Amino acid sequence: MKPAPRIVVFDSGVGGLTVLQEIRALLPHCSYVYVSDNFAVPYGTKPDAEVSRRVESVIRAVVHEHLPDVLVIACNTVSTLTLDVLRSLYPFPIVGVVPAIKPAAAMSKSKVIGLLATPPTIIRPYTDKLISEFAADCRVIRVGSTILVEIAEALLRGQDVDLAQLHREIEPIFNDPTLDVVVLGCTHFPLLRRSFVEAQPRPIAWIDSGAAIAQRVRTVMQGDHLASVGETPKSAVALFTKDDSGMKTLQHNLSLQFNINEVRILKV
Repeated sequence: MKPAPRIVVFDSGVGGLTVLQEIRALLPHCSYVYVSDNFAVPYGTKPDAEVSRRVESVIRAVVHEHLPDVLVIACNTVSTLTLDVLRSLYPFPIVGVVPAIKPAAAMSKSKVIGLLATPPTIIRPYTDKLISEFAADCRVIRVGSTILVEIAEALLRGQDVDLAQLHREIEPIFNDPTLDVVVLGCTHFPLLRRSFVEAQPRPIAWIDSGAAIAQRVRTVMQGDHLASVGETPKSAVALFTKDDSGMKTLQHNLSLQFNINEVRILKV
């Protein structure tokens, strides 16, 4: 029997797990490799050129060991910086991620929406273009936070969430009482959705790009005749670029929450 198609999902940290979860729900028969460059997380605080070099280096090592049928870049920062270069280097489909501005604008009744992302994402030209094209009739409140990335990373390593700190980070998003939809523009942030809902002063819809990315992956796989091939694997493999003190707890949570039972260190 032909082996199951291999989908590699890449992010700087654990945020891409939220994307992996959506893809696996839609395409459970595939084989999955999750790659976290935790040695260099967070990317949002680093110069663009440094991030680009780092990503190309990690992807090169991953492709050498685990040739993918599809590569998913589950990070807004990386998608905007390196997609064109990566697509020029490799023959397999590469799927990126952008903030869910379009569905948020369509969903909003008040036409006041929020964008909660990392600081580079909220000011990038591609974000301006998304808003101009799909949310021109909306007021968009942009809030950037790197601390929320750190909180999400700590959460999966068994550390308690500092709710007071989390509330301070997202408080500006609630400044307009008519806001009714918030875009989670970083793949780390769906990991904190429950805490966001607990902090909201009124009912608000929180949306992300995970489901849309999963649909896109299925589409490109159908185009390559891969979507219905292979057996359902029992679990996925996770690769990290650094062994840290929280890895034991993280490995437990990966198994419990994401059905990832094998964790290895990728040497880059």
